[in-house]
Amino acid sequence: MEVKKSKPHGMTSDKAYRVKTRGNRKEDIFARVIDGIVIKGTKKQDVMSAYEQFFSIKGSSEKKGGEGRDGRLQVFMYNPSRFEKEKDFPAGLIIKDIFACYPPTHQEYQEQKKEIKEKIAEQMIRLKEFLLDDNNRSKFLDRAFFDRKVDFLVIYDDEIFHVFDKEEVWDVFLKYLNVENNATNQKVVFKYKYLCMEIEMRTTDDGKYPTIFMPMNKRINFNLLVEKIKEKIENELKDCPQSMCKQIINTIKNKEVFFFEEKTLETIVQRIKDIEKNNIYGIFISITAKAQKDINKVSETLQKISDILKGKKINLGAGMKGNDHDKILLFVSYNKKEDKNEKED
Repeated sequence: MEVKKSKPHGMTSDKAYRVKTRGNRKEDIFARVIDGIVIKGTKKQDVMSAYEQFFSIKGSSEKKGGEGRDGRLQVFMYNPSRFEKEKDFPAGLIIKDIFACYPPTHQEYQEQKKEIKEKIAEQMIRLKEFLLDDNNRSKFLDRAFFDRKVDFLVIYDDEIFHVFDKEEVWDVFLKYLNVENNATNQKVVFKYKYLCMEIEMRTTDDGKYPTIFMPMNKRINFNLLVEKIKEKIENELKDCPQSMCKQIINTIKNKEVFFFEEKTLETIVQRIKDIEKNNIYGIFISITAKAQKDINKVSETLQKISDILKGKKINLGAGMKGNDHDKILLFVSYNKKEDKNEKED
């Protein structure tokens, strides 16, 4: 089997890596594509890159509730022992109270189902109230999706690995997902126009009774992330001065692009060290600030980047403008390279 590879473009999430899979484990293929290693076990980190960045791969084995490209993906499924080990798990005390509602055996659960569901409803309402708080929801989603260690969420879709930066996923889910209970108060649901994900109890008599389960709809969440990240890029460029905007457009036009929002000039240098450098076309730094940034610091940053990229022909530039807020944006574009093997499929 021949592995095919393409660079990131459009945004962090858009067609970052393309491969044919035909029967192989997606984690193994993705690791080969980025020259990383597969991390064995059940933790959130599935693959580690050569730069010690961690990736969580979703979509490699869709769950029931929709087949193939529109199936459900498992965010987590935990038994009570998880919350004994991780006492700082966000909402952990409430979740332990939910588990406490269940009798020791599945047979007893069947006999007392009505009374138990009434108790579950009270605790699920508590869990919803907890997650309505932005800070609580942020910590919960970080642990649920990233376990505080993962840097990128990867969704496999239509034979493409779409790579989403952790911060982008966080930003979209926190801004746009509404938290509710379902009609029977047996679940906590996250919605944006449609049902995106939910937290429910799994009571199947399969030796794992009971467990807490968080599935997400692959298609709905994938579309949400793509839509909102595109909007973010468009909004960032909306008020761009003509001269700066022209440089950005020249950097990204007809190219495959990574877009990052950075906190400091120093983090840009580290970012350039970490990214894949083959086939880069251009790098542009856009700075907006309340006060004019020290031009010397910007020049020093560009020199550091130039040193990292020594020997490569790359368009490198920066632009600054005054505004009522501080923001540093980084655009990294790659030349598109036609994959000959793709034509043969």
